[in-house]
Amino acid sequence: MSSVHQSRLLQSLKSMAVRHCQKTALIYQDQEVTYAELYALAEVYQQRIHRCSPSCDYVYLYLDKGIELIAAILAVIQSGRTFIPVDANTPPRRLNQILDDVACACVLTEKHLASNIDSKIPYDCLDEATGGKHTSLPGKFVTDRSSCYAIYTSGSTGRPKGAIISHQALLNVIEQSISEMAISSDSKILQFSSIGFDVSLWEIFTSLLSGSTLVIATNAQRYDLDALQILIHDEAVDTAFFMSTFLTHLQPRQFPTIKTVVTGGEMFGEKIVAQWADGKALYYVYGPTECAIFQSIVPCEKNVPAVPTVGHPIANMHFHLYEVVGSEGDVFELGISGIGVGYGYLNRKTLTKEKFVQDHQAGVIYLTGDLVKRRPDGELDFYGRKDRQIKINGYRVEIGEIENTILRQQGVESCCVVVVELAQSKQLFAYVSSLPSSDVNEAWLLDSLRASLPGYMIPDHIRLIDCLPKNQNGKIDRKLLKEQASESLNNHSAPSSEELTEHEAKLAEYWKKLLKIDAVGQEDDFFLLGGTSALAIRLVAELADYALKFSDILELRTLVKVAAKMTPVTSVTEEAAVVNVQNGKTKATHTQTSIWFASLSSERSDIYDLRYAYQISGNIDCALLMKTLTTLLHKHESLRTSLRLEREQILLEVGNADKIIRQHDLSLETPEIVQQRVGEALSQPLDIESGTFSAVDVFDAGSEIFLILKVHHTVYDGWSHDVFLKDLESIYFGYCYGYTSTDIEEALPIKDIYQPKVVTNNERQASWLYWRQMLSHDAVATVPVCAERNLVPSGDGGQSVRKLDDRLASLLRKFALDNKQTLFVVLASLVQLVIRSYSDNEQVRLGTVRANREQKTRLDQIGLYAETFLINNTINEKSCLSHIVDGCERSLIESTRYDSISYLELVSQFPSAAIHYWVTVVEAEFEPFHEDTSIQWEKLPLEEETNLFDLSFIFELENNDIYLKLVFAGDLYSEVKIDELLDRFESIATCFLKDPETSFSTLSDSLMLSNRKTFLQERFN
Repeated sequence: MSSVHQSRLLQSLKSMAVRHCQKTALIYQDQEVTYAELYALAEVYQQRIHRCSPSCDYVYLYLDKGIELIAAILAVIQSGRTFIPVDANTPPRRLNQILDDVACACVLTEKHLASNIDSKIPYDCLDEATGGKHTSLPGKFVTDRSSCYAIYTSGSTGRPKGAIISHQALLNVIEQSISEMAISSDSKILQFSSIGFDVSLWEIFTSLLSGSTLVIATNAQRYDLDALQILIHDEAVDTAFFMSTFLTHLQPRQFPTIKTVVTGGEMFGEKIVAQWADGKALYYVYGPTECAIFQSIVPCEKNVPAVPTVGHPIANMHFHLYEVVGSEGDVFELGISGIGVGYGYLNRKTLTKEKFVQDHQAGVIYLTGDLVKRRPDGELDFYGRKDRQIKINGYRVEIGEIENTILRQQGVESCCVVVVELAQSKQLFAYVSSLPSSDVNEAWLLDSLRASLPGYMIPDHIRLIDCLPKNQNGKIDRKLLKEQASESLNNHSAPSSEELTEHEAKLAEYWKKLLKIDAVGQEDDFFLLGGTSALAIRLVAELADYALKFSDILELRTLVKVAAKMTPVTSVTEEAAVVNVQNGKTKATHTQTSIWFASLSSERSDIYDLRYAYQISGNIDCALLMKTLTTLLHKHESLRTSLRLEREQILLEVGNADKIIRQHDLSLETPEIVQQRVGEALSQPLDIESGTFSAVDVFDAGSEIFLILKVHHTVYDGWSHDVFLKDLESIYFGYCYGYTSTDIEEALPIKDIYQPKVVTNNERQASWLYWRQMLSHDAVATVPVCAERNLVPSGDGGQSVRKLDDRLASLLRKFALDNKQTLFVVLASLVQLVIRSYSDNEQVRLGTVRANREQKTRLDQIGLYAETFLINNTINEKSCLSHIVDGCERSLIESTRYDSISYLELVSQFPSAAIHYWVTVVEAEFEPFHEDTSIQWEKLPLEEETNLFDLSFIFELENNDIYLKLVFAGDLYSEVKIDELLDRFESIATCFLKDPETSFSTLSDSLMLSNRKTFLQERFN
C-alpha cells in the first residue's frame, strides 16, 4: 500500500495488529481469526472497494454481523474513506432513503441483501467471487481530522440524518475507555449491539485498539438470553456493554465471567447499581451520537448505590450549560465541545448550523437538546429533553419522524404519538384519525410502517379515533392523550379481580401459571401472550373438570371467550370407561391395529420404527444409567408392550424389561469398531412379528457412552419421547441423591392408557357429514414426481435440512403476531401455497399430527395418543396470504371439532383422503443433564430415513432460528428436485410475507408463469 497515514487512529490500529499478529482477534460462531488474518482480509476488501467505485468518498456497509463486517470497516478507514454502517434488518424503504443521501458512494453487501437496494449506487457482494487482480492502490492522505464514519439517527421530518465523526473523535473516546476501565490485551469483549447503533463501534474499536479478543454474538444469541449466557460462559467474555433497559432483565449471577459492565441510555435506579457493582466494575456512560459514542464515564460503586449522574466530560471534552427560557429551577440545556464533537449531518446544512454552533472560545459546540439540573454538590442530573426526542432501548428516536411517517400513509388525516413509561420499559402509543372515505385499520397501518421504520420506532399500540382532541390553544392535546394511553395500558396490565367472572378468574390463574406472566386481561389472546399448541394442550388437561376442547383454544383464543365455553363436565359411566378391557385383557386401539397391519404388509418392516441415538460423555456413570433405564422401562408399561393376535382380536401384552435393554462393553475396541457396532444396532429393524416392539442398546466405549432407543409407533409418539428424556434425567439424578426405586412415581398401566374415546351417535353422524363434504373433491393439488409411483411404496426416504434466512424467520414471526395466528398455521399455509404452485387444482390437502393429550392423566405418560388429521384449503387465483391462512386455520379447527372419525377410518371409506404431504412444527428436543456441565449429551443424526408420505415438511424451532427439514420418498424425488423445492418455499414465503396482499395470480417469477404446466414438465420429467 502506498497510502500515507497521518491519522493516529490508523497508526494505533496498525501497531496493535503487528504486536498481536498471531493472537485471536475475532470469534464468531465456530470461526476464529487472528489479527494477521483479519488485516489480510481487510486488504482484499480495499481492492474490491477500489474496483467497485475508485473515486467514492463514502462506503455503506450493508452486511450481516460477522467477521466480514469487521474486516470491511478496517478496509474503508485504511483506504481513507468514510464508512456508514447500516443494520441488515433495516426496512427497505428506510435503507434506500439512507443510500440516496450521499452522491459519491458505494455499498459493500451480500447477495441475499442486494435485492433490497433500489438505489442506482454501485455495490459489491462480498460473498461473490471476484476475478480482479491485486493492484497497487493510489494513496490517500488521512489525518486525525479526516472523517471516519457516519451513523444515521432518527430525524424529526421523517428523514433519517447521518452524523459524521472524525478519526480523532473516535480514538479519543476509545483511549479514555481503555484507560478508565483497565481493558488490556487479555480482555474478551462482547460485540452485542446492532451495527446501526454507535455503541457497536465502541465494542469493535475498544477490542482492536487494546489487542484483546472480540466475541461476536449472532442475532439469535442477541434475542435469546439462554444462548447469550452460553456464549459468554463458553468464551469467557469479561467485558460487555448492555443498555440499561436490557440490564434490568439480567442477574449478575447469570454471567460469572463478566468483570466489567458498561451501560447507558435511560437512567436506572439504585437497585441496578447495588446488584451489578457488587464484585463487578459497573460504568454508566453518557453522550449523543453526534459526539462520538459517549463523552462521560461514571463509575458506579456498590457502597454508594445512587442513581448515576451525567458525570464529568472525558479528557479533551467540555460541557456547557445554557439557560432554558421558561424553565423552573436550575435547569439547563447541555452543550458539548472538544475533539469528540462531530462535523454535523450529511447534506443537512441548515440542521447542522442549528445544532452545531460556533463559539469564539470553545470552537464548535453541539447543542444536545438534553436538559440537566444541577445538584447542590455541582453534579448534573438528566432532567429530560428540550424537544420531543426520546431514547428507546438506547436508540434516539424523534417522535416527529414516527408521526410524519404515519401521516404519509394513504388515508391518514392526522396523528399523535405519545410515550408511556412503564416499570421497566417505554411504549409508543399512536392515535390516528383517518379520512372519511378511507378504510385504514391498525393491522394495515402496522404493515405499512414496517416498510419505513426500524422495529424500535414502530408504535406498540395504535388506536383509531374520529378526531384528535385539542387544547385551549387549538393544538393537539398531547397531555390528555398521554393520560388516556397510560390509563389504558395500566388497566390492561393489571385488571382487577372484580372485573373477571368466576370462570375468567380461574382461567386467568392457569394462563399466568403456564405462560409465566403476572397479569391477564379479558381481551388478551392466549397465543399472543406466548402460548403454543403444547401449552394449549396442557391448559385443557389442567381444566379437566370443564368441557373444554383443544379446538376451543385455537378458535376462541381470548380469555373472555374461552371462559364462556367452560361448562362442568358430566361423569362418564364405568361401563363406558372400561370398554377396551375384556376378560382382563386390553385390546389394541383402532389406530394401533391399523399401524401394525401396515408395518407387516410394507416392503420395509421398519417403516414405523422410531429411532433415536445419543452420545454421552463426561461425568456419566454407566452402571447408574443402566439402572435408570431399567427403572424407566418398569415405570412405563408401553415401553414393554407388544401386539399379538388372539382369536381374531389384536391384544396388548406387557413383557419383561430384561429382553428389551442390552449393554455392550466396547471399552477395549477401536473408535472405528465402536462406530460400526453402533451403526449396526441403529439400522437393525425391530422384529415385531416375534414381539419385539422396543429395544434399548447401551454401548460403553470407555470415555463415552452411546444410547440407542428404537420403539415401534404403535406404542410411542413424539410427545412420549419428551417424557422419556425428562424421566431419564429425573430418575438418574434421583438415584444420585439417594432415592430408591420405590420413590419413583408409577405411570398408568396400559389398560388405563388406551381407553377409547366416548363418542355419541350424533357426534359420529355430524363428523361423517362434514368429511363427506370436505372429501368430495377428488382432484387435489400435487407436486410432480420424478418417477412412476409404485403400487406399494418402498418406504425408502431421504432428507434435506435448510436453516431459513434470519429475515425470513423474522417475517414469519411478525406475520403470525400481527395476524394473531400460531406459527404452525402460517407455516402450514405457506406449504399449501407451495404445493398449489405446482398444480392447476385449487384444492390443497395436508396431513398433520395432533398430540391428543388434553386429558391431564396423559401428560406424563408414554404411549400412542397422537392422531393424524387433515387440513384442507382452497387456493384460487385471487387468494392472498391472509385468505389462505384464514382457510388453513378454519380447517384446523374443524378437523379437531369433527374428530369422532379417525383418519384411518376416513381413508378406508374415502381412498382419496390418503395423505401425500405432511407438515408439522417441532420445538427443540429436551436435553437431559443440560444443567450439569460435567455431562455432555449430544443427539446423533440418522444416516437413513424412512418416509410414510411423498413429502414431509418438518419445521424445527431452535431459539429464534427456524429449520426446514424436508423428508422425501426416495423412489419419487431426487435430491436435486428437493433443493429446487426448498428454494421455491423460501422464494414464495418471502414474496407473500413481504406483501401479504399479493394474490396468487400476480406472481410473475419463473415459478408462477401462466404456462406453469409446461414449465413443470420441462423441470421434472
